Amino acid sequence: MKKLLAPLLLLALAPTLQAADSVTVYRYVNEDGTVVYTDKPREDAEAVEIEEPRTIENPRALPLTPSSDNGGPQASAFTYSELSIASPADGDVIRENSGNIVINVALSPRLQPEHRLRLMMDGTLVADGQFSSTFPLSNVNRGEHVVVAQIVDADGKVVQSSYPAVFQL
Repeated sequence: MKKLLAPLLLLALAPTLQAADSVTVYRYVNEDGTVVYTDKPREDAEAVEIEEPRTIENPRALPLTPSSDNGGPQASAFTYSELSIASPADGDVIRENSGNIVINVALSPRLQPEHRLRLMMDGTLVADGQFSSTFPLSNVNRGEHVVVAQIVDADGKVVQSSYPAVFQL
């Protein structure tokens, strides 16, 4: 029994030792009429051509990083503990044929008097300089959209940015 264990173990591990792109897949129909796929060639088997898997790049935008004029992180006397897109949540699908949606921003603590909120959608400024954390938007096209909330100071410099939220309309 021990003499059989080593060859069986080697036989079991042999497929994992081959490179994935060097494996040929064969197809044949057995006696019962069942289609069988295998990596072992047979006289009645035909080689199956396997296409390369289709891949795509992640379309999500990277979060915007506030910076000062010298390129380093912007020094701010005040930091918000929370700035995020509350709704629609990341990954949400919204059914609204008219294109009217509302973006809600979660913010803590409250907005400082010298700061304003700004909303970016798909890299474009859609609302700027408001105190309210609710952004009603009209005529938004169907498809995937990326929204980012920003807090800006009186000079329009970004103090803090949320992570992007991606939703489908």
